[in-house]
Amino acid sequence: MKKLKQGLCLLLSAGLVLSLLTGCQSSAQAEPTQSPQETTAQEPLPAESAAPAEEQRETTEARELGIIPEGWEEDLSAQADFAGFDEGVTALIKLWDEAALETWQANVDSSAFPQRGMNRDDGLVLLMLAAEALGCNVYNARDYSFCTEYLVDYDAMYGQLSWDYPYCDTTRELPVYFDSLGGDLDPIGNVCDCGIFWMQRRMDINHRLHFLDCDENLDFHLDQPLSREAALAALVRLYDSEMLDYDPLATELRRPTEEDEALFAQVDELRESILNNTDELPCQGTAYYVSNQGSDDNDGLSPETAWASLERVNSA
Repeated sequence: MKKLKQGLCLLLSAGLVLSLLTGCQSSAQAEPTQSPQETTAQEPLPAESAAPAEEQRETTEARELGIIPEGWEEDLSAQADFAGFDEGVTALIKLWDEAALETWQANVDSSAFPQRGMNRDDGLVLLMLAAEALGCNVYNARDYSFCTEYLVDYDAMYGQLSWDYPYCDTTRELPVYFDSLGGDLDPIGNVCDCGIFWMQRRMDINHRLHFLDCDENLDFHLDQPLSREAALAALVRLYDSEMLDYDPLATELRRPTEEDEALFAQVDELRESILNNTDELPCQGTAYYVSNQGSDDNDGLSPETAWASLERVNSA
């Protein structure tokens, strides 16, 4: 009996040792368990996505006006296409003056659009033709200090034109007018010539912007691709150049201060006091008379002895 107990104890001990060995092996193969106090290097977190760029003002306005061509918003940085631009111009004309659509379609042959993306000079030519259809072939910026007509390099601008505009008659003389000169016609010449000068003399004066952006050297990069965003901006600026009145405060050049407001109030008060003044002030001095029936040999001191000419008045 004693030997039997010893044998059982021996078997149990062996089983226990074998169990411990097996457990150690399994633990070695298993993933280590991390205690709450332990710290290990963690996988780097995915980089935070960059904050979306602020949308261009004109893009927002184009959406509000409903003139963004179908599919353009998928990628506004992509190069503009002729069909899309034609869609945008058509929507703008319908919004503005639907009767002008006939003129646009007569001057722009959409069936002749080239099988390529639009460049910035294409945008200028087509925008000029849209302006003609809408009656905006009138200069509006010459009276403002930010008009650039005397500062740009016209030779460089002409050198950037491709002269590849099969969708319109570029030899046609296009009338452009000076609004500030009582509507006088400016006889510049054909569509391209007018477009170059028109872009300097007509602007979105509410925001002090050309229809196409330029760099600090006033280079409009007309030989570069025209993005969808830039095309929308040009259309919106054309709309704003006519539909809004110029307000210097809209450009945030200067906001009135409290001192300004007080001065304005004083000016208003002084103006009213002058206009409503009832004082009768005696005039002092010598009164001279001039008449067609007078004579410069007279003394001019009475209607009967009046002078005859302004030269005699000036000499006195």
